[in-house]
Amino acid sequence: MRPRATEGQPSIAMIRDEARRQILSMAVDDAFGLWELRWTLEACFPEIPRPALLKIVQEALYGLVAAGLVAVEIDDPAAGSVQRTVDEVARIIAEERWWEPLAEPSAPRVVFLATPAGERAYLGREATASPRAASIRGGA
Repeated sequence: MRPRATEGQPSIAMIRDEARRQILSMAVDDAFGLWELRWTLEACFPEIPRPALLKIVQEALYGLVAAGLVAVEIDDPAAGSVQRTVDEVARIIAEERWWEPLAEPSAPRVVFLATPAGERAYLGREATASPRAASIRGGA
């Protein structure tokens, strides 16, 4: 049973569920930046103030990382990408700067992508060995 909105406003549980769905959907599709996630969810819930929405989205993202379904990396065009640990993710996603669009294309950004377990959870079947999934596993 899905949570219900009260008085025309979506519940926190509804927003969190939608955030999880959007995160997994985007993570399976490509490596998106945090600001792209924020924009997507602001479009879904324009009536929710940004600070409240961002807090829910951060919690949803952290939960998916902790569950091993999503990985977070800092993608730096000059230095490459480095996957972050769960502890690092909590600190990184709390920084507002990563949730804003890039000032310039060569700036580092925080991206999120699905792990093989996340792909299976989202797709409901055995995930194919995509190059993205192989890089998360540390393969070629």
